[in-house]
Amino acid sequence: MKSTFTVVLLLCFGISFSQDCLKSNLYNPYDDLHEASPEVSIENEVYKMLQKPDSLQIIALPTSQAVIPNGAGQKNIKAFKVIIVNNSATDFNASNMDGRILFTREVYYNNNWVTIQPYVDRKYGFCGNSFMVARVIQSGQTLTYIAPCLEGTVKAKFRLVMRDKKTGKTAIYSNVFEGLLDERLVKG
Repeated sequence: MKSTFTVVLLLCFGISFSQDCLKSNLYNPYDDLHEASPEVSIENEVYKMLQKPDSLQIIALPTSQAVIPNGAGQKNIKAFKVIIVNNSATDFNASNMDGRILFTREVYYNNNWVTIQPYVDRKYGFCGNSFMVARVIQSGQTLTYIAPCLEGTVKAKFRLVMRDKKTGKTAIYSNVFEGLLDERLVKG
C-alpha cells in the first residue's frame, strides 16, 4: 500500500512574513527532519527524475520550499522537502527514536564527509524505551519529510544518511545538495 505524507507547504509567493534558516546554536541532531502530513501527491519533476526502480532512496529536494512554523523557539524556519521512497521488494527497519526516523546530516568539509554536531553543550533527554518500537518503511511506501536549512556563512555540500536499526550500519545516502554551514557545527 503506497502512502505519501506531506506538510502544508507555504510557497514563495504565499510567504509574506519573516522566515530564516535554523540558527546554528539551536541545531538538534535528534530532531533534524520532521515527518510531514497529510497525504498529497508529489508533483516535483526533480523527484520524478531522481527516483530509481528497485531501490530504497532518500531524495533531498533543496529547491523545494516549505516552512517549519514556530520551530525550535524560532518563528517560521525555512525548510525543504526530503522524500524516502522504498521501491525495493523488502521492508526496511529504520533507526528511530520515539517512532521518528533518525537521520544524520553530513557535510563535505576538508575533503571528508563529517557528521555535523551541535556546538552548544546541551543535554538531550531520552530513555532506552525511546528506541524499542521499530519504524518500518514498507515496500512501496513513500514518506515526505521537511528539513530546515541551516544558518551559516560557508557554502558547502551536504547529504543525509539513514541507518539500519538491526545492524546500525549505513543503509542509504541521499543525493548531495548545497547549503550554508556554520563551521562551529563541525569543529565541536
